[in-house]
Amino acid sequence: MAGLDYRWPTHVRGGRGVGPQGIPSSHVWTAPSGHVPPHLSAIAALRLWQAGACAMCSASQGRLLVDHCHETGLVRGLLCTSCNTAGAHSGAPVFTAYRERPPAAILQVTEQYGSPWDGFGVTST
Repeated sequence: MAGLDYRWPTHVRGGRGVGPQGIPSSHVWTAPSGHVPPHLSAIAALRLWQAGACAMCSASQGRLLVDHCHETGLVRGLLCTSCNTAGAHSGAPVFTAYRERPPAAILQVTEQYGSPWDGFGVTST
C-alpha cells in the first residue's frame, strides 16, 4: 500500500491558487495519491498535508486551530483563527463548500474532536 503523497497541492502551492470563490480554499484541492499511513491520526495527517496553511485562505502565519463539526464532533481541517471564527457563523458559499468537502474528507480520514470528558466537541448550541 502506497503512503500518502504529502506534497502541497500544486494548484495552491505558495498560496497562489485561487478557487471559484476567489480564494485558495481546500474544497477545490485535488486529493493526494495513496493512503494515509495507519499510524497517523487524522490531525497528524492534516498537519502534514496542509503544510502549515489554513484550509480556507492558505495563510501560513500563526497557529492553526482544529476545526470540527459541533453536531458530530468530527474533525474537518485546520484553520487560522480568522477563518475559524468567520466560518462558524457564515452561510457564505465558500464556507458551505468547505463544510461539504473539508480536508478530512479529501484525505478520507476521521477523528473525533475532544474526549469523553468534554463531550467530543459536541455543544448544546
